[in-house]
Amino acid sequence: MDSSFLEAVKAIYEKGKEFASKQYKQHFFEVAETPYYMKELGLRGDKFTISYGTISKHIGKDKAHRLSEDVWLRLPEAIVNPFAISEYYGDNSGNIKGYRIYTVIEFENGFVVAGVDVKNMGKNLEVNSISTVFSKTGSITNKEKGIFRSKTINPQQASLLERPNFSPYPSVRESDGKNK
Repeated sequence: MDSSFLEAVKAIYEKGKEFASKQYKQHFFEVAETPYYMKELGLRGDKFTISYGTISKHIGKDKAHRLSEDVWLRLPEAIVNPFAISEYYGDNSGNIKGYRIYTVIEFENGFVVAGVDVKNMGKNLEVNSISTVFSKTGSITNKEKGIFRSKTINPQQASLLERPNFSPYPSVRESDGKNK
């Protein structure tokens, strides 16, 4: 991991965006190495990267993006040890727009999610570019398809991955038993 990522985050929180932008404005940071299993799922880049502009733009953008400094500092480890990963579709075309990585970092009744796009940087170099980091509550959207779920998922994490009204029929657990 690029230690300047941590330094840039600290600079934003401790000295402000104006100060940090003078030092990091055009920087891209390596956040973590991509685990092999993620490459098999489609996150083909060798590394996760993020630009200073993405960090600066998303810190404090709205309620979902008002993440603490601690959340950002924990991101490098959390992004490679998620409880779930989904493909994200921007429309109904069926084309994958990117991925959502559901981290184990809890934040305000939800979990921190990183939006990731696989980008070709030329010369056969691909990176997993982090495009957003936000706190997610509720359930996944209809524009997502789960492609990985940890074996150690807890009930709160599992509920985040359920679609609202996914099935019109109650499961056996939910039925009153009269139709057995």
